[in-house]
Amino acid sequence: MRELFTELLGHPNTVQHLADLTAGTDIRYDMAGPHAHPLVGRFAPDVELCTPTGTVRLAELAGTARPLLLDMTEDASVAGELAQWHDQVHIVIAQPQSPAPVATALLLRPDCYVAWAAASPRPDPADLDALRTATQRWFGAAEPARNESEDLRTT
Repeated sequence: MRELFTELLGHPNTVQHLADLTAGTDIRYDMAGPHAHPLVGRFAPDVELCTPTGTVRLAELAGTARPLLLDMTEDASVAGELAQWHDQVHIVIAQPQSPAPVATALLLRPDCYVAWAAASPRPDPADLDALRTATQRWFGAAEPARNESEDLRTT
């Protein structure tokens, strides 16, 4: 039995599987249709990212327990799609360090499960519509833009 486990633990996929089982991150929620990205409903993989403020791991960004949009597309076009949700969703534009993740954009719930993902370097209109739908489903309608004069109330 010891030889068998020694051999099994020599395979990175087996070690990852056991770690996921132990941590509970092997769970996949049914959160989207049949054509959804394979990461949707899964715990987000931790990747190292290069942001305008420096290198950071996804786990660090998710530590705020807020919804998170991670835009790793070529032109950062996905971030603009959620401009109306900027008060509700933390938006981060970054480039992955190696190894490159299997997605170019991720919308994460506060528990770090993937609510939406795209694999294309430039998501198409259908992908972006799915992003807006997932954002509204999980985080509510976009908050209307506030007028600065509303903040200057006189009593």
